[in-house]
Amino acid sequence: MAGFETGALLGAMLGDVQRDRGLEIQKTMESYKFTIALIKQHHLEPLLVAPRGWFSFGAHQPTDWDLYTAMKTRFICQFDGYSQTISMSFLDRSPVIAKQVLEFYVGNLRDQLRQEKVRSSEAAVIALTNEARQTSDPVLQNQLFIIVAQQIRTQKLAQVNADYAFKILDGNAK
Repeated sequence: MAGFETGALLGAMLGDVQRDRGLEIQKTMESYKFTIALIKQHHLEPLLVAPRGWFSFGAHQPTDWDLYTAMKTRFICQFDGYSQTISMSFLDRSPVIAKQVLEFYVGNLRDQLRQEKVRSSEAAVIALTNEARQTSDPVLQNQLFIIVAQQIRTQKLAQVNADYAFKILDGNAK
């Protein structure tokens, strides 16, 4: 079957991310937890089980591990530290389905990164606000409140920006 499959390729350009962050994002997308959540949220079970005959007479019901390994054989993710890009492909007979699955990956990753940024900004705002209120130095207090304002701005931008964290460079099915 693999000879008949087609891949769709998306390149995601990571903003000001270091090599370690790019590798962390790659590992997140390849992780069991992320993959199973993606499969369940977007109801991809039929896409993964039909080619393997798991619903044939007498076949066992696939476990989450079965679904993860089936997805892992069809999803490829690579980080290029030089260009700071992540390339992803999903193998399927239909380029339309391959592209849709990759869009699910990108959407879920974007949501996760956005939520992480919002949470870290919220924590920073609380800590910096407490620190500013406790200091008796008015210059330091003013500087801390400026940083608080920047954190709130970052948090709000992350909440509303659809392209938060990265942009799609090439969404063409190949």
